[in-house]
Amino acid sequence: MIFKHKNVTNENILILGLGGIGSYLAKRLLHEGYAITVIEPDSDIIKYADGTMDARLIQGNAMTMGCWHEAHATEMDYMIAVTDNDAVNMLSSMIAHRFAIATIPVSCCGHCQRHQNHYSFR
Repeated sequence: MIFKHKNVTNENILILGLGGIGSYLAKRLLHEGYAITVIEPDSDIIKYADGTMDARLIQGNAMTMGCWHEAHATEMDYMIAVTDNDAVNMLSSMIAHRFAIATIPVSCCGHCQRHQNHYSFR
């Protein structure tokens, strides 16, 4: 298990971005019993994911507070930011901090020359 908690079914995780990494993490965490909520701006990705995973899917911009409220951010235990924009990933960590959510920002910007993941646990 990724977070090594005894009672996994009570953990709520917010994932920002449902590209390759976000999709993999969502499926893996769903399989482990976590409750997953995803914010993704691309309607096509949301439509596809709606038929392939049992997660709460929100179409919208992770930088708008309305999406965070719709995701019930106050009920989240963890936030994983895996959008294709490093600035959004880092700023979303600051938003998550305001909601007292533990963050796991992952830098995965598609424009980067080198593909490096940066993990930060609180």
